[in-house]
Amino acid sequence: MGFKKSHLPTGITTPNIEKSMGVRPSQFYVVANYLPLVRFDDQVNDYVVISYGKVVARDNSGFLVPAGLAKDVETAVAGGYTDKNAFVAATASFANVYTSTDVQEGVKNAAGDDVVAGEPVVASFFEGYDATASQNVTISSPLGVVAQNAFRQNGAGYGNGYTSGNPVNYRNTNWNLQAGVVVLTRYFIELPVVADLSAVKLPGMVVFEGTPNMSGLVTFTAHSNFTSLSPLASSSFAAASAGNPTDEELKAEFDRIIGWANDTAQNVIGRIYFMNDQYPQGMLDYVRTYDADVDGVKAYEYPAGMSTSGLPQSLYAAGVSDPTQAKTVRINLLVK
Repeated sequence: MGFKKSHLPTGITTPNIEKSMGVRPSQFYVVANYLPLVRFDDQVNDYVVISYGKVVARDNSGFLVPAGLAKDVETAVAGGYTDKNAFVAATASFANVYTSTDVQEGVKNAAGDDVVAGEPVVASFFEGYDATASQNVTISSPLGVVAQNAFRQNGAGYGNGYTSGNPVNYRNTNWNLQAGVVVLTRYFIELPVVADLSAVKLPGMVVFEGTPNMSGLVTFTAHSNFTSLSPLASSSFAAASAGNPTDEELKAEFDRIIGWANDTAQNVIGRIYFMNDQYPQGMLDYVRTYDADVDGVKAYEYPAGMSTSGLPQSLYAAGVSDPTQAKTVRINLLVK
């Protein structure tokens, strides 16, 4: 006798990150309508645009966006791209880009234009798609992490407290999947550590990128994931005249230090309190679960067991399959 498949839509479960109680501010936010579509959720029949646990910020219109867009803005300014074609040609340099799915679904960018595949989201933030011109859309410092999957906005300005919105712009009439979402600002969370984002099985899933440093400060990446804060680089300051630095030389060095301190104060979002590399745990590798190949069901959609090498759902969904390489970090999230 084989397994009987449920008639209910199962979709892909987003792994939990919360480990202890904290604060959900009473303020709720509406996601921006120009965000790319991350993955389709079968349970609600709509697209996730910001996955649960991602670091988020606000744009200058008050809408919720992935905080990593601020990193892409820095990339755009540094690259000096002056038109949309130049942005698309440099798509590999950006973390947040539109795909063919966005084109098919009629997503429009921040300038209100139809998107093209490979277009960085931030290209339309600048007047005339020119990163050397004025910037019309700006991104704040991080607010915290989104406390739930954020789904595609129903229509420009709907029910958000900023504008009344025009019902003509609604994608769905008399039905609103998600009026708004909230963020976490004080929490103890746990994340899987990954070195290669291309191995992540669940599109858009939040992870810790790179190598965690015990008790180290935590910031965010262009993919709105967590990562260790880079310490202030050793000074290469050397006076043109030995032992006799000029005012200009001293000012440049002071500005470097002050700039790093200001950036750190704005972008630090927590500290690592614990790292765990002892997997599998709880004898989960001896627990029989569904065969990952039955009816195309993915192993990370079910509880941990032999089909996941005894790894927790979050690690397996993050693309980790070797228990000897598995690692998670627990972070004291603290956003002021």
